[in-house]
Amino acid sequence: MNFEGKTILVTGGTGSFGKTFVHRVLTGELGTPRKVIVLSRDEAKQHEMRLDYLHRRVSTDDAIYSNFLNVLEFRIGDVRAFDDVCSAVKHADIVVNAAALKQVPTCEYFPIQALQTDGGGEFLGEFGAKVAQLGLVQYWNRPNYPQGNGRIERSFGTDEREFWQVEELPGDLAGLRAALAAWDHVYHTERPHQALGYRTPDQFYQEWLATHPKPAPSTERRVVSDMS
Repeated sequence: MNFEGKTILVTGGTGSFGKTFVHRVLTGELGTPRKVIVLSRDEAKQHEMRLDYLHRRVSTDDAIYSNFLNVLEFRIGDVRAFDDVCSAVKHADIVVNAAALKQVPTCEYFPIQALQTDGGGEFLGEFGAKVAQLGLVQYWNRPNYPQGNGRIERSFGTDEREFWQVEELPGDLAGLRAALAAWDHVYHTERPHQALGYRTPDQFYQEWLATHPKPAPSTERRVVSDMS
């Protein structure tokens, strides 16, 4: 592969593999790249790599402000965040995904982080088989169209900020299911929602039922999947 004049994006570029790969690319043995972009969440490791690249022991302001003028460019972002990746990949010719948990002991202690994905194809086969087994009709939201399931996307954001990022979660499946059930109860029956006039979803639904006739039950069972 020839890197001459190419812009290379390395996600997780401050990790063990990513850092080694970036160093190898910058030797120029496969051609001199126009730019190497490191995308990662670790500001401290980015700073260490930047100083190492500039051969400096002490940081100065110009080392930061000239970031985007150097061959090696650093971007703060999360590979699981769609907007972060889109912004970084916009002008890339080559993308190397080094953002992964690769140490087996770490993955064993943090299995959710090791497996977490957003609509990853690795799970679609098993999921599709289960949908068919349950007799459900599967509907697909088109790619890159969050407007198609905006309420679900909003719910996911609340889950992320108020549950996944703040709770001390158990490492076993049974414990995680219990924690999710407890959070689901809080979300629907205790937590006020601004969009519902600071009522809970359960309160809003009960008020809606009081003024609307109950619709006839549908015979169709469905599941909606997001291809974003």
